[in-house]
Amino acid sequence: MTGKKLLEGKVALITGAGRGIGRDYALAFAAAGAKVLVNDLGGTTQGEGEDRIPGMEVAKEIEDQGGRAVVNFSSVSDFGAAQDMVNQAVEELGGLDIVVNNAGILRDVIFHKMTEDDWDSVISVHLKGSFNVSRAAATVFREQESGSFVHMTSTSGLIGNFGQANYAAAKLGIAGLSKSIALDMGRFNVRSNCISPFAWSRMIGTIPIGDDIQRARVEKLKTMTTAKIAPVAVALSVPDSKVTGQIFGVRNNEIFLMGQSRPTRSVHRGEGWTPETVLEHAIPSMEAGFYPLDRSQDVFSWDPINELNTVNFWIVLMTFEYEKLKNWKFEEVTQNYTSRDTILYALGVGLCSDPMDETQLPYVFEEAENFSALPPMAVVLGSPGFWSRDPETGIDWVKILHGEQKLELHTPLPASATIKAQSKVTGLVDKGAGKGALILTERILKDAASDLKLATLTSTTFARGNGGYGGPSDEAPLPHTLPERQPDIVTDLTTLDRAALIYRLSGDYNPLHASPSVAKAAGFEKPILHGLCSLGVAGHAILKSCCNYEADRFKSLQLRFSSPVYPGETIRTEMWKDGSSISFRSKVIERDTVVLNNGLAIVGQE
Repeated sequence: MTGKKLLEGKVALITGAGRGIGRDYALAFAAAGAKVLVNDLGGTTQGEGEDRIPGMEVAKEIEDQGGRAVVNFSSVSDFGAAQDMVNQAVEELGGLDIVVNNAGILRDVIFHKMTEDDWDSVISVHLKGSFNVSRAAATVFREQESGSFVHMTSTSGLIGNFGQANYAAAKLGIAGLSKSIALDMGRFNVRSNCISPFAWSRMIGTIPIGDDIQRARVEKLKTMTTAKIAPVAVALSVPDSKVTGQIFGVRNNEIFLMGQSRPTRSVHRGEGWTPETVLEHAIPSMEAGFYPLDRSQDVFSWDPINELNTVNFWIVLMTFEYEKLKNWKFEEVTQNYTSRDTILYALGVGLCSDPMDETQLPYVFEEAENFSALPPMAVVLGSPGFWSRDPETGIDWVKILHGEQKLELHTPLPASATIKAQSKVTGLVDKGAGKGALILTERILKDAASDLKLATLTSTTFARGNGGYGGPSDEAPLPHTLPERQPDIVTDLTTLDRAALIYRLSGDYNPLHASPSVAKAAGFEKPILHGLCSLGVAGHAILKSCCNYEADRFKSLQLRFSSPVYPGETIRTEMWKDGSSISFRSKVIERDTVVLNNGLAIVGQE
């Protein structure tokens, strides 16, 4: 160890640095070796008046401790003044490497009583001020090809709160601003992140105390000190950090990675939507995923973690409860699919690559004799959506993998129909701490008009981040064992280069299968094929080689997913025939890699 400080030789511009969190930022950055421009207008919490003393006191404290600091008394809401701040840092401190946008005011009032001035004042300081200072610094950062922004957001915007429409809008806007800066300036090695701080401060002290409940809440807030926020801001600003575009919540000894908006549920109709079908189908299908009108204190309902009640909070957040998840309530899904959807699915899994092969025509041409749905199509029907992303599940959804899939057809799938689907969790298997858990689910498809049972779908999801939850553990299903002899049948089917782009139109719009940049960020050289699309290709091979393309002979299929497929690769399905049982596995020829394993299909006799 050389003893070099984390920010030695760097220059930080910190706004609103005269009091509270800003003061702690200034002192922490100085302690880490940075030279600090202390900006503070010195106004009231409502943005009125000026007072130079707080900023001067902070600068003196830094100087007394052997650091270097200069003071700036301008308002961040003034675009020209923001440029002057940056110029002052460069001229008096020798450069600029870090900007911490912390300055803020409050004008809390219920929305229907909020004035234009209440709105403009808060937006001007928080959102416009963050833009002003960041924009002025951006020129310096671009020229030197380095820099770090740390912006203050709030759960008032990320989650919600009463009487803070102006503040919430500004703080949510700052989150969007930070993400945009991270995207726009990443090419110049410039990073941008947000902190959502929980701490007692001068502004928080303006909260009115109307009853014992509010009094207890305020007393709880007083235990959250501003000094606990600063280490995260310093860490995000170190030169070799790669973190950018993220939002962190900090509350005493807790650090949270905050979520950002992503799709949670989806529905689709092949023929498009009308206002009536949106009301009848789309909204009821998605209603279970609607967010309640929570406030920050509703979501962060537990006491702050401090030295007296320390727990491993990561485990609290990311561990599910056996009984709660085993009894998870899924809303019934109703879905209408047409001949167009049926054809699109068949094309997505590669049928009719040879347009002269009339044996496949009944699956892609609605006027063909015996027009039918391809049997594996059942796996894309009646999906409950990305339910594991609901925070109430306790599932670490970022780390989940689709492990196994089984399809059992009780009757041939209609070429078009309105179906209803009911899902449930059937089992949970704890593989141990650090080893993940298995989540077993079942989905039953029925014809909505007749209530005829069409298919049963069972899935096993590997939740890599949820092992060691400490509850009961159900029995894990055993994989099907493949014969040791040479396969009886081998069928090669080459996927289209655009296969993933076609298949995603059957309902799975994950950008991992379409966007090269998303795929590379996930560790793949290019977009990968959907796992269920690979299943469809294997199902096609079995239908072709063992059923003579007769859909009513295809009874069931089960398999394990073992490796991804890239569009354009050739999938070789090796089959072992033992009466009505077809054992199988699929591999990519080009890479000699098994992608589907431990497969078993049941087919009817000719």
